[in-house]
Amino acid sequence: MKALLPIGGMPLALLVAKRAMNRDRPLLLTTSDEPSDDALSALFKGEGIEVFRGDLDDPLARFEAAARPLRDDDWIIRITGDNPLPDGELLERLVRESEARTLDYLRIDAERSRLPYGVSAEIFRVERLREAAHFAVDPHDREHITPWIRRAVGDATLHPTTHLAPAEKERNAVDRSPLPHPGALRATIDSARDYERMLRVFQGIDDPVAASLDELIERLREIDLAAPRVLLPRDRPRLMLGTAQLGLDYGIANQTGRPNRSECRAILETAFRAGASGIDTARVYGDAETRIAEVFSSDPALELPIATKIAPLNEQPSARRGDTDEALALRAELSLFHSLHALQKPRIESLLFHRFHDLERLDGAGLERFRALQRDGYFRHLGVSVQSPEEAFAALRYEAIGEIQFPMNLLDARFDSFVREASTRPQVKLVARSVFLQGLVLMREGALPRMAGASEEVLRAVSQKLDEAVEMTRSKSRLNLAIRFMRAFSRIDALVIGAETRAQLEEILLAFCEPPLSLSEVKALRSHFGRLPESLLDPSKWKISENPAAATRQRSER
Repeated sequence: MKALLPIGGMPLALLVAKRAMNRDRPLLLTTSDEPSDDALSALFKGEGIEVFRGDLDDPLARFEAAARPLRDDDWIIRITGDNPLPDGELLERLVRESEARTLDYLRIDAERSRLPYGVSAEIFRVERLREAAHFAVDPHDREHITPWIRRAVGDATLHPTTHLAPAEKERNAVDRSPLPHPGALRATIDSARDYERMLRVFQGIDDPVAASLDELIERLREIDLAAPRVLLPRDRPRLMLGTAQLGLDYGIANQTGRPNRSECRAILETAFRAGASGIDTARVYGDAETRIAEVFSSDPALELPIATKIAPLNEQPSARRGDTDEALALRAELSLFHSLHALQKPRIESLLFHRFHDLERLDGAGLERFRALQRDGYFRHLGVSVQSPEEAFAALRYEAIGEIQFPMNLLDARFDSFVREASTRPQVKLVARSVFLQGLVLMREGALPRMAGASEEVLRAVSQKLDEAVEMTRSKSRLNLAIRFMRAFSRIDALVIGAETRAQLEEILLAFCEPPLSLSEVKALRSHFGRLPESLLDPSKWKISENPAAATRQRSER
């Protein structure tokens, strides 16, 4: 039971309670009447702290019953027993701001309040709690106590200016300081790594009950080296971490090769803690699925929705000429279960056909087989990865398809009309990949490959126009430009972008926090680049005779 883990010289839950009471407000522990909570209840009673016990399966009813002696206009401040940083002064700030803004509900949000994840608390009027207990019927509402209240009176969050650590007061919302974004720091205890981190925060503190929140946040900054510098915005399109680089030497601009285990973990953890919307992977991305599982299984606190792709049916080792539709459907189904096994997951967010042709082959009974698997809960969305606008438009006509992934970037306007057409089916998730055109957008003139179908003159002209576009849009870099360009397409739900190093991912995160280009800038850039040959825009058509970047890497590895 983590509530009884020692920290700061006492059990975790007791430290949480005493820090909350260090401005002399009374505290009531509400816990279940199950035998498993007897030790916790005895601990608090032994410290002279009042305890209320009730139904394990209905926390909302338990909370309402505990509050019956209170008046309707009294405040309740709710904190949880696994977050040891909040102190009495922070709770007083919640009361003051709630009253100043005449609110009936206020909470701390890591991103909006610019406080570490786990420095959390919420305050609400007793009257609102009673209304929720009476009207809320959804099991989620009753388990988490306050969702009904937030919907009823508004989800107000603590203003960031009301509580900032000293170092944070000197920083802008987005900058290139090595200090992490405060909301990306982890101050909760959901895993062994979280617990180890909090032990280090409180180590050597003379009085862990009285230590100020500011002091503890500053210590956490020094310790939590995995925290990213920014938190990603929540508007569309969001960042989806691509993982081809984790399992393969992917991309013509890749100069570092496949990341080692430590770097792989740093990339995945940074994406999670920065607020990425999910992970994109595939059976054919080498051992990417296995590496994802290694990282996530080692730390239960790490969790992101995962989309994977079925191995192309005609490219699997068991493929035979003239296979029946039944054999193809079985092979596709086995690919799904191989992915679930590799990922160590009972279910995933999305399952995509890696080739549109495979979707066509399985139309009918084969596709219905996958809809049955979807109904059984193995994945939420069934989708397809397409290569051409024709495939994208055709995929949009499939009722069963709820997600379409397609290549798009500032050089490639072929899918613009598809994105506009997809507005007629807003329930279909759109995911754009190839934002950097496998790194070609980022490569300088001296490193450009020799490519059949695109002359050196064309490649040099494109490189020059990219530099001109950076100046035209006042972008910080080509990477910054490419992301801000794609962020202008609000109908797109997510952009799949991979990274070979954590440093690359940090640069990507910073670009996501910049304002997207305006529609007029997007239009100007489409005109600036003009119509480029498909042999340049479609990596499947590339025939590279020399890749200077790869050659440099190979020489360095010898």
